[in-house]
Amino acid sequence: MSTIENAFNKLKKSDSAETLSVDEQKKQQDYRKRIEEEYSDELNPSEFWDESEISAEKKDNSISGSRQSQAANEVESSTSATSQTIDLRKLESKNIITSSREDNSLVEEFRVIKRPILNNAFGVASKELDNPNIIMVTSALPGEGKTFTSINLAMSMATEMDTTVLLIDADIPKPSVSEYLGLDPDLPGLIDLLVDDNVTMSDVLVKTNVENLVILPAGRGHEKATEILASSAMLSLIAEISQRYNDRAVILDSPPLLITSEAKVLADIVGQVVLVVESHSTSHENVKKAVDILDDNDIVNLVLNKSRTRNANPYYGSYRRHYK
Repeated sequence: MSTIENAFNKLKKSDSAETLSVDEQKKQQDYRKRIEEEYSDELNPSEFWDESEISAEKKDNSISGSRQSQAANEVESSTSATSQTIDLRKLESKNIITSSREDNSLVEEFRVIKRPILNNAFGVASKELDNPNIIMVTSALPGEGKTFTSINLAMSMATEMDTTVLLIDADIPKPSVSEYLGLDPDLPGLIDLLVDDNVTMSDVLVKTNVENLVILPAGRGHEKATEILASSAMLSLIAEISQRYNDRAVILDSPPLLITSEAKVLADIVGQVVLVVESHSTSHENVKKAVDILDDNDIVNLVLNKSRTRNANPYYGSYRRHYK
């Protein structure tokens, strides 16, 4: 959580007080203005691994229950970010898009899929959305191909001239992005960032040999991984990522909607949802249940996966639920 977000959390807490005097309201307005001016540079750093990242305030819950926090500035070198080499030939054998695969049907299919998503994220449509660059990829049930879709969507977007992609393995109960990409399974990641105040963003981001692609692994196992995914810390982190990296495409490989409640929590704060539907397997009823879980203002992009028909269009389209 960033310094500015901690400051606004304090304001939010004071906003919830039953009564505020005129003087208190004036002081609160002045404080809000000062915080916005002082920390405005946190909202738009030039890179994911900014060299002068301001660390989060550390919460200290005392016995009396009072909340105390201490601001600290850290200077972190971009070289501290982990680097991993992805075996592109091995990925190709798993039907994952790489830079050497430019003329096959899979590449073209994901060009069709990504275009409206990128337009929603950075085009004219983005002005009407909250967190439009945060894209959650999920499915109704396990095994429908959401991780396959997440990785291919990230790889396809990374080929864009002006798009940097952050791929987050947010399926903490059953992570698979690192295994799919052949990354070190012991790398720290999302879970470490959420539970350890000493872990910073640059500690967990993984640079790859794929240009414009950065990975945030799920991280080390935790006995309360499911609860952590649905925690306020996770919501705060996503909100911070959206604010600080609003010129980046951020893809979350999420748990299935009908299996866990955590996916619903994530869906509430992302700008777009990609719902992967397994052809000839997922029932119309389960697709409808999954869509109904999402909020009325979500942009839902339906992707048909594992189609047995060669000429089948893999992309159903996107829509706002309140237009239905």
